Amino acid sequence: MNSKKDIWLNDLQRRRENGPTLHKASYSECKDSTKSVHAGQYNDPNTGALGTPIFQCSTFYLNDASYKAIEEGRGRDEMIYSRYGNPSQWSVQEKLSALEHAESSIVFSSGMAAISSTLLALLDKGSHVVSSRDIYGGTYNFLYEDLYRYGMSVTFTSPTNIEAIEAAIQENTKVLYFEALTNPLLKITPLSDLVALGKKYNLRVVIDNTFLTPYNVKPLDLGVDLVVNSATKYLNGHSDLIGGTVSGSRKLIDTIWPQMLKNGGSMDPHACFLLERSLKTFALRMRTHNDNALQLAYFLEAQDTIKRVYYPGLLSHDQYDLAQSQMKGKYSRND
Repeated sequence: MNSKKDIWLNDLQRRRENGPTLHKASYSECKDSTKSVHAGQYNDPNTGALGTPIFQCSTFYLNDASYKAIEEGRGRDEMIYSRYGNPSQWSVQEKLSALEHAESSIVFSSGMAAISSTLLALLDKGSHVVSSRDIYGGTYNFLYEDLYRYGMSVTFTSPTNIEAIEAAIQENTKVLYFEALTNPLLKITPLSDLVALGKKYNLRVVIDNTFLTPYNVKPLDLGVDLVVNSATKYLNGHSDLIGGTVSGSRKLIDTIWPQMLKNGGSMDPHACFLLERSLKTFALRMRTHNDNALQLAYFLEAQDTIKRVYYPGLLSHDQYDLAQSQMKGKYSRND
């Protein structure tokens, strides 16, 4: 016979308002400033506190729903073990999904954990990736030095030349992996053209949006399959955590989640708290970053001692028109 404690526990309302299916219809028409503050906010049922606590624990008391979820392979949907999922993670993931216009998101212990887990989940032995020559060094090292260990291969090409990207596609290509704005030379990948290539050859298109963030462009709205970010940079903005994110459809994110478990790259609850705190000012910070960067770019371009300034908001940038259309003017005075 169940004890009163067990009956109470199994009757708990574990409604996953902040769970992995993250898109909130109530915020779909809101601007990023509102989403940054309100999406994913944990409303404590006991105290009414409007703030997500730090669930600094490794394990949770299992009830009947927990055991059933484990049996049915739905471990991501229940509080079982913090590597599988934690309310601190779910809260910040919901906020990220609202900003990215995604169905689901996962947070990782670093940007490279997000990138490597995503690629390993999408690839298998013998498969091939097309990527950019101008790409973050850590990503380049993983693609160039580690993929072959798994029997995979990569071809690097120009991120701005769609014809060159198409020419690099092979019969075993599975993923097109590019950065929306490259690190460090600020080249713009034409996302709509890349998505068209992905559809033509039935390839997954994965975009690293670290340098632009969802404030400046939302790759998922343009048809990209998955978007990754290093949360260490602009998303957090306070230089006090290392983190990564991946967002997309629930189906695709569910294929990445098991790889995250095996790689052991889940984000710590305290880091989740810091990231959620930072995201509340995300839109305000990005607006100021854009304005300051443009002012600085204009100043530097006017200096005779400086040969060239790489900034897509300048008329002198060879991809200025693409920046205006793809980023909707947010890198120029039209912001």
